[in-house]
Amino acid sequence: MRPSQESPAVLSLRNALMMVLSMVGLVILSVTLLAIINVPCVSNYYNQLPVYPDATLLEESRSRWIWLGFANSRVTYFTTNSYTTVADWFEVEVDEVRSEARRARLANDPVPRIWRGRYTLTSTADGVEIHLTSQCMG
Repeated sequence: MRPSQESPAVLSLRNALMMVLSMVGLVILSVTLLAIINVPCVSNYYNQLPVYPDATLLEESRSRWIWLGFANSRVTYFTTNSYTTVADWFEVEVDEVRSEARRARLANDPVPRIWRGRYTLTSTADGVEIHLTSQCMG
C-alpha cells in the first residue's frame, strides 16, 4: 500500500502517535531548559549561604528536585549570641551587600555576588534560631 492509500485507522493511529511523541519531547525540552535556568540559583544557595559565625546547624531540608535545579531549601542554625548581635551581623552581611549590589547595578559598576535567599531570626530562651530559605522556581 502506498502512504496515500493507507486506511483511516492507520492514519489516525499515526497522527495520535506523532502527537504523543511531540508532547513528550516538549515536556523533556521544557524541563531541561528550566533546569539550565535554575542551576545558578541552586549554586548561589550552596556557595553564598550566609552562615553566622559560631552557629550550630539544627536542621536542613531540601526539595527532592534539587538535582533538576528546582530547590526549595531551608536551613536552621542556632547560636547563643543575643538577637541584636545576630541581627546586626545579618544587616551588614546580607542587607548592606544587597543594597551595594543594587547601587552598583544602577551605576553600571561591577556587581558583587549576593545571596538571593531570605532569612528570619527567632529569639528563644537560650539564644537565636536563624532560618535561611532559598527558593528556585518554586
